[in-house]
Amino acid sequence: MDITSEPYNDVYFTYIDTGFVIEGFMGNNLYKTVDGGLNWQSDPIIDAAFNFNYFPDKYHWILNGVHQRWETTDNGNTWVEITEDVPTGFVRFQAPEEWIGYAVGIEGLILKYEDTSYVPVELTSFTGYFKENKI
Repeated sequence: MDITSEPYNDVYFTYIDTGFVIEGFMGNNLYKTVDGGLNWQSDPIIDAAFNFNYFPDKYHWILNGVHQRWETTDNGNTWVEITEDVPTGFVRFQAPEEWIGYAVGIEGLILKYEDTSYVPVELTSFTGYFKENKI
């Protein structure tokens, strides 16, 4: 894709060479580059996107569209449509932790997202044994 003079709504880069732009509000308007913006490819699954919404993991984000919403956990390689799980009027989302986030929208919409399947693991202690010159 050649960069056009169309308005671009949002941009998100996960590496210096890998990023995404959203062009306009209609059609397959999500484009991905893997060469620092020299070349862009349209994503055929995404239709009428308008902004990115982030989790702390830079590969996990929600893409908000005019009529649909999608989630990726692998940097936009695959998408799961989550439109049925998100109420109409959803506008923006932000997550301070990978398992919890907040969304706002029209008509006073405020949502709390909690992923109850997410189990954070923290190593609090470690014990080693020395036996026959081996640990």
